[in-house]
Amino acid sequence: MHTAGESITNIVQTIEAVEGMSMQIAAVTEEQNAVAEEMNKNVHEISTMSTSIFDGSQQIASQSTNLAQLTERLKELVDNFKTS
Repeated sequence: MHTAGESITNIVQTIEAVEGMSMQIAAVTEEQNAVAEEMNKNVHEISTMSTSIFDGSQQIASQSTNLAQLTERLKELVDNFKTS
């Protein structure tokens, strides 16, 4: 048979154990939030970089088209020069 003092001691120990678990859960939750924030930041940076790469690709495609047109015009001028 347990005495009242033993019962109170058991209750206090259980409360302390629960408090320790709660503190661990809080610490882990805080770490998870920090990781989630870092992942969100990285995803945003990847998105920004992807947009920049896409824009750069469009500029390269446009410049390539312009270069092809200039090459064709130069070829025409050279052909005219040879036949003149």
